[in-house]
Amino acid sequence: MALIQSTLIWVVYAVVVALLVAVASIFVYLYQAPRERSATVSIVCIFTITALLATVLLLPVDVALVSSTTSSKLGRRKEWASDAHVANIVYTLKIVYYTLYSLDAVLCLIVVPFTYFWYEEYDEVAAEEGSQTIGSRLWGALKYTLAFIALVVILFLVGFFVPVARDRSGAHFGLEYFKRILEENHPERALTFALGLLITIGTLIYILYTAAGFALLPVAFIKSAPAISAPTLTANTASALEQNRERQRQLEGRNAGSPEGLSSKDRRELDALVREERTLVRRERLAAEASGEHSNWLVKTWMKIEAAFRPLKLLGGFVLMIVAILVWVSMLLTGIDKAKNSVCKTHCGYILGHVNILNPMNWILVKAAKVFPIDNVIFLILVLFFFFSSVVGMASLGIRFLWLRLFQIRNGHTSPQALLMGTVMLTLMALAINYAIANMVAPQYAHYGPQTYCDKPLRHPTDQPDCSEHKKLRPCSETADSDAARNVCTASVGSTFLDTITVNFSFFGVVDFWAQFVFLAVYLIVFVVSLFRVPKLDEFQAEADAEEEEEEGLLASTGRRFGATWQDITGRSKNYGTGNGQGARRFVVKPTLTLLSEAGVEVTVACRTLESAKQICEAVGNANPISLDVQDEAALDAEVEKVDVVISLIPYTYHPLVIKSAIRKKVHVVTTSYISPAIAELEKEIQDAGITVMNEIGLDPGIDHLGAIKIIDEVHKASGKILSFKSFCGGLPAPEASANPLGYKFSWSARGMLLALSNTARFYQDGKIKEVPGPELMSVAQPYETEHRGYAFVAYPNRDSTPFREKYQIPEAQTIIRGTLRYAGFPQVIRCIVDMGFLSQDTQDFLQHSSTPLPWKEATAKILNATSSSEQDLIQAIDSKHSFADTDKKDRTAEKKRIIAGLRWIGLFSDDLITPRSTPLDTLCATLEKKMAYEDDERDLVFLQHRFEIEHQDGKRETRTSTLVDYGDPKGYSAMAKLVGIPCGVAVLQVLDGKLGKGLLAPYRPEICDPLRAELEKRGITMKEETVA
Repeated sequence: MALIQSTLIWVVYAVVVALLVAVASIFVYLYQAPRERSATVSIVCIFTITALLATVLLLPVDVALVSSTTSSKLGRRKEWASDAHVANIVYTLKIVYYTLYSLDAVLCLIVVPFTYFWYEEYDEVAAEEGSQTIGSRLWGALKYTLAFIALVVILFLVGFFVPVARDRSGAHFGLEYFKRILEENHPERALTFALGLLITIGTLIYILYTAAGFALLPVAFIKSAPAISAPTLTANTASALEQNRERQRQLEGRNAGSPEGLSSKDRRELDALVREERTLVRRERLAAEASGEHSNWLVKTWMKIEAAFRPLKLLGGFVLMIVAILVWVSMLLTGIDKAKNSVCKTHCGYILGHVNILNPMNWILVKAAKVFPIDNVIFLILVLFFFFSSVVGMASLGIRFLWLRLFQIRNGHTSPQALLMGTVMLTLMALAINYAIANMVAPQYAHYGPQTYCDKPLRHPTDQPDCSEHKKLRPCSETADSDAARNVCTASVGSTFLDTITVNFSFFGVVDFWAQFVFLAVYLIVFVVSLFRVPKLDEFQAEADAEEEEEEGLLASTGRRFGATWQDITGRSKNYGTGNGQGARRFVVKPTLTLLSEAGVEVTVACRTLESAKQICEAVGNANPISLDVQDEAALDAEVEKVDVVISLIPYTYHPLVIKSAIRKKVHVVTTSYISPAIAELEKEIQDAGITVMNEIGLDPGIDHLGAIKIIDEVHKASGKILSFKSFCGGLPAPEASANPLGYKFSWSARGMLLALSNTARFYQDGKIKEVPGPELMSVAQPYETEHRGYAFVAYPNRDSTPFREKYQIPEAQTIIRGTLRYAGFPQVIRCIVDMGFLSQDTQDFLQHSSTPLPWKEATAKILNATSSSEQDLIQAIDSKHSFADTDKKDRTAEKKRIIAGLRWIGLFSDDLITPRSTPLDTLCATLEKKMAYEDDERDLVFLQHRFEIEHQDGKRETRTSTLVDYGDPKGYSAMAKLVGIPCGVAVLQVLDGKLGKGLLAPYRPEICDPLRAELEKRGITMKEETVA
């Protein structure tokens, strides 16, 4: 009979473990992101979760086995329950417990970390090329795991020696000492120390995540019950989509004959309708998925079952809420009982001798234990409630370090790394849950179950009195000191093990006990708050998940090299940004971010510092700021693989790092920079990866290409020729904001602008290649005449224009010049600054950060090698280095006076202190950025013009211009930010929609340019074409 009963209990446990495997498998399958599934990660997570739940659920088996040796009605042992038999049961349970606890520790501290590093070490590209072997990957994972192995060894060594350190003064630490330690069972103490530490760590996590989830899970069931059905969602969406498209047709039809196109009001309405259409199309797809379209029969069957039981969610939510409140009350009553009546208080971790205050959960489980296996079922439900509460807590709060969110745990959106990290946290929380249930929720049940003893005098030491009349029956407890209790009562092994931890290491017990009150407080706060939150329908949650999965968007990251920061990219000095938030208006990324957000795309913005990313994301929906160093390959890969498209707005030298990461993770890339030789070298890898890397889609390059390709394509299709192509672009302050010697203000870095002036220029002129060295660039600047008579521009060639004969496919062109526009007077001042030596990048001792800042006049004297720092001597030194002769003005004196006045305005002759930055160039830039920054009420100007000399098929000649003039908005975006950011955002949307094709791309072909230009024209960005001759 005894064997049958014991076997039945273990069979029930085996069935429960099999059920746990199914629960763990479903959990891992549902939560892991489908496109990131990893067999290794899945197996490890399933096995670990199963092991930890099996450990917790061993307690009711333990209680059932030790309780099966007694008759609770008679208060005595059963006839077959000899001391040897009971000892055998206890011994078997100890083996199982120690095996499971040891397995949990090894999985948590070694196996899961190894799997994490094993997954991180995988390089898909290297594996395909054969450069990464299993051995190299294994060693890469193992070398990081060694730290965790060392931690395990240290934990066991500390637990092995610390408990016996007391009362060992003067002991000889020889062989006999270690033999005595082993005889005193210190290996077991080492295990209890390690587990005690893990339980305490787990408790600190459990009071945050499990407590929050314990309150949120029932409320989530109740609030999600009225979810909209798939047929209703389909019908509503189809109706709304038809109305939306009909309204779009009305707007387009109403303005079809208007030469000006849509009015601004209609344009805004149409833009809103287009965004709404994208959302409705996405919702339509969600409805189709929810109804099981294109799914197998198993999924469809599950959906039908789920729909049938949806009304029960509300009832289930209320039942869970009642259970949660019952558990909360039980824990509170036990806590009060322990704090007041513990036999040893802090000395043993508040162990409770016997229950003095009625505990409802304890009473239910003790009564249920009399009818096997009802208590097992109740305990299973209770443990799963705690477990899934922990999951809900992690899903709600995310895996965090202090206030930083490291990972998200979300249904269908959890990365393998997050799943492994979550598994470790669940393991630790499961150990804490084990302690909480055994010592707070149902302490009497966990220790003795329904066991009783007969409190009558013994006739002999082994006597078990008869209590058939039930008058002297007493529940077994730790404080029962009668011989009858010792002969009958057997404490569960699990509770004894936990009590051993708190007795041997009372610090753990004290922390774990008082932490339960924090758990109760967190539960109460979250529960009250959740009751008053507005419910969110499943429809909107599903739609938000779909947006994240479909359009995770933008990664704009920056590293720290050569002084590269977000301010270098945007041209806004971090020291001089406005305090009212308008300093961010010149960020190139802001228009891109806003455009994508309005299109429903969820965006991740990465900067070197989290604070910078947060500033960029201010007042923008769907934007998530993170910190990232682009030179940290592992961190870069981890972020890149989370998104569909990476937008790289960092200095061009870093683009190859981002693109290589995108190749490894098969993610698209968009940049606004030229295709550099380093990027061109990656073309085959980009093609092999099957991704799109779209470049040169800002203003210049970008909009300039779109305008040029349009006219070139039209002329060629009409069998005409492009004889001459000249393109000049200038980003300038508006005329009213240009009152300084350079007629310029910085919307990007002063350093970048000045260094660009030292680049050699190459171009075609009259069929010949001409080259102008950088130092002579300002000498060839010429007045630029436009049809816009209000501007006084000068133009000079910029870098190498010769490749554009091939890129634009105009081999017939005899003149091809691409250049820069500045206001008149700019070249002369720059030439003087160059001749003075201020563009030198040589480090000077007197300009070091550590040196005492000099007055500008003294620094200028040192740079010029002047005899003194007086203004007269400084001007004389300038005169010796620079010729003020000007081809446009014969009056050298007037020209000199104007330039010297400009240098004086900059402060080069003043007593103002320099901002030392090691080199003359960087020190000058520090002052220029301060004195020539945009004020909040100032606007900038972008002037872009192409000038074509065309020969038509009939031999007629035509001069045609294509011009873009745009002013910034002091209360919004600068013209430069808008005209770089919006084309970039439009390109991202087209990449997401698969409209641009695959490979290494730039806007040089009509099939790429036409759809981009059409979208920009919808947003009011248009180049105006005119025939001027």
